[in-house]
Amino acid sequence: MIKKQGRWRGLDIVKAIGVILMVVLHVVMWWYIPYDYGAERVSEMFFFFLPFLKFIGLFVIIIPITAGASLRYFLDENFKDNEKLVMVLKRSFLLIFTGYFMNLLAWGRAEFLDWDVLQFVGVGLALAALMIRFFSMPFLWIVGALTLISAPFLRMALGKWELNYIIAVLIGNNEGNFFWPFFPWFSFIIYGFFISHYRLTCRNKKNIYLILQIFSFIVLILAFYLNKLFFVDDIRNIWGPGIFQAPTLTLLANIGVFNLMLIFAEKFFKSVKTKKFGVINVFGRGILWIYVLHIVIGYYLVNFVKYYFVDSVMAMLITIAFMLVLSYVIGVAAVWLKERKAMLTTN
Repeated sequence: MIKKQGRWRGLDIVKAIGVILMVVLHVVMWWYIPYDYGAERVSEMFFFFLPFLKFIGLFVIIIPITAGASLRYFLDENFKDNEKLVMVLKRSFLLIFTGYFMNLLAWGRAEFLDWDVLQFVGVGLALAALMIRFFSMPFLWIVGALTLISAPFLRMALGKWELNYIIAVLIGNNEGNFFWPFFPWFSFIIYGFFISHYRLTCRNKKNIYLILQIFSFIVLILAFYLNKLFFVDDIRNIWGPGIFQAPTLTLLANIGVFNLMLIFAEKFFKSVKTKKFGVINVFGRGILWIYVLHIVIGYYLVNFVKYYFVDSVMAMLITIAFMLVLSYVIGVAAVWLKERKAMLTTN
């Protein structure tokens, strides 16, 4: 039997870092890319910040892994529990609904059907939970691996139908409104599930961590040597295929970044106490509502400040600081509400 687990501090640290950098990335992107997807010309300052954006993109893009890890951690001892499966399916539906509603609030009716991270994670978590409920663990690993490996071949095979909504959800397209195609990103959710499962069940975690470190360094060095470490930037379609249809080696390098971050957090912050309203706990546990509200508020705020006050680097930095503080407040509210709900449930 698996020993009852508390919160996974290392995972919370990774999520917190990812959320903070996500807020920074979005504000800088919105500031210099005035349209939703891209532009023919942008300010020269954007190219000054571009290396920084590509670097922090290595950390932000791993958030789907943390979603898969959180799923396995939530299922805990019995991942074939029907009651927990129903809870996952309900939460998945909420994520999908929230994703479309967020589109409406942030970008209007024209972008209502855009396929973004909440829709993807909602579908991905539901499918992962159903697979592990009705099939074996090896089946899940095989599906995850095939999702990653087959993505480039499916894009070639199905590319001529990419304007079809379902096909675009599966493989993405070049139109700029399908951001997290199932192939290859479902593999990230499965990988998170994999990591969490072995943390819960494996007695000798040192060997697992050693293997992960070796793998991570190999793929990172190889990706860097072959110029595949960072996502390809195309200002005409900045949220396009360069990010969401990246080469397999680039995606493996991102998995390597997650591994090293997690191992580092586990090793050096194991004895650090997590405060209820500390940065780690707030950004780690408040990730959903921080994401939704910072998108809706931040997108309008950036445009408001730029066009009605001043368009400068200092103004952008102040906006970033404001959005980080606001995100923290949102996270505090989310943690407080979760604690209150848990207290009422136990009583």
